[in-house]
Amino acid sequence: MKLFRLGSSLSSRTVLLPVIGMFVAGLSVPAPADAQHRARMSKGLEKLVSTGATDGKVIYEGPQAEVDRLATTYGLAIKRLPGGAVLAGPASRIERLSRDAQVGYLSEDAIVTGQMAVATQSTGANQLWQGGKNGLAQFFSGLTGKGIGVAIIDSGIADHPDLRNRILYALDFTGTGTGDGYGHGTHVASIIAGSGAGSRTPAGSTYVGMAPGASLISLKVLGADGTGYVSDVIRAVDWAIANKNKFGIRVINLSLGAPSSGSYNDDPMAKAVERAVNAGIVVIASGGNLGKLPDGTPVVGAIVSPGYTPGALTVGGIALGWTLAARRASAPVETRPIVASLGDEPAVPVASTAGPASTARNVE
Repeated sequence: MKLFRLGSSLSSRTVLLPVIGMFVAGLSVPAPADAQHRARMSKGLEKLVSTGATDGKVIYEGPQAEVDRLATTYGLAIKRLPGGAVLAGPASRIERLSRDAQVGYLSEDAIVTGQMAVATQSTGANQLWQGGKNGLAQFFSGLTGKGIGVAIIDSGIADHPDLRNRILYALDFTGTGTGDGYGHGTHVASIIAGSGAGSRTPAGSTYVGMAPGASLISLKVLGADGTGYVSDVIRAVDWAIANKNKFGIRVINLSLGAPSSGSYNDDPMAKAVERAVNAGIVVIASGGNLGKLPDGTPVVGAIVSPGYTPGALTVGGIALGWTLAARRASAPVETRPIVASLGDEPAVPVASTAGPASTARNVE
């Protein structure tokens, strides 16, 4: 009997140990892709996955431990963001990632492009520069932006007389240096805080920025071709939030955008803007240049991201005659754009990067 019982015990253990081992092993494996589950995706990412792209980039928002798990599980490269990461790899792996039970939403790391239009006269900024002393108006003794830090998230800022002694700090997120190889960021910076030195004559300066007393923080996210990635914009916005007290950042300017798709509640770039607004920063964003089709047909509701998020102060352009510029993006008037200024005609007074004494004559 003892031998029989011993044999029975060994037999039971022989059967149970593999079962227990399988159970424990199952506990150590990360959450597998669920055939029934599929994360919601932005329209751009849906298109990317359907085309079978070999170099897809997707923005995932979540803790870094989860980023590491997902990257390891699905063989994806990582570019970290403060609130998640860009996960890169072929479309087939991104599709598998979307099936992970712990992933709720994914968006493409889309291309952003620069967009701009504004003039000091149409906004009345030049009237605010004049202050008063003993009842006498004095130019630049009024509201000039002095003491205000403006973070310009764009293509960088070049060396130009109008912007010397205006740049408080410069940081590059593209890996190409802080200079401006495209010209757009310098154009925007001149509109915001150009001193007018490049066009100065004995009679005064012809071209002066909106707030010539403001300090500029250049956060470069666009390359020499005028494009960049959503993920770099997010990194720049989060950097501005983290350093707002150090550099006195009260305003973020985003004269750029990517096609909006879906809800701003899911859009990572829009959510970054909302974080900045909640941190007490005023965010100025472009309405976009998607106001009409190639045949001239107006497009309503084509506001780009992140300009379509509620927290942004969205800017559009108007043509001479005070009509909404046809090529500027439009939306229902009760929502966007919030501000419109003269900017559809040539001869907008801002400095350019073409030469030390040059001036730009185009809104682009």
